[in-house]
Amino acid sequence: TFTLAGANTYTGPTAVVNGRLLVTGSLAAGSAVTVSGTDPNASTFLGGNGTIGGAVQVQAGGVIGPGDETV
Repeated sequence: TFTLAGANTYTGPTAVVNGRLLVTGSLAAGSAVTVSGTDPNASTFLGGNGTIGGAVQVQAGGVIGPGDETV
């Protein structure tokens, strides 16, 4: 699990593949996040109680949920 806390000013794309990303702070506008999984034995999860200023795309194998919920 990787956690992004505080105000992040990075504006590039972020890909979550076969892992967990929790956003507890904020990601700047233009910081698109893609969530996808290629390993059927791994859980790919985007969660947290923060904000993402850019687009979020959930592809096959990806899960998005509130908080640090376990899937």
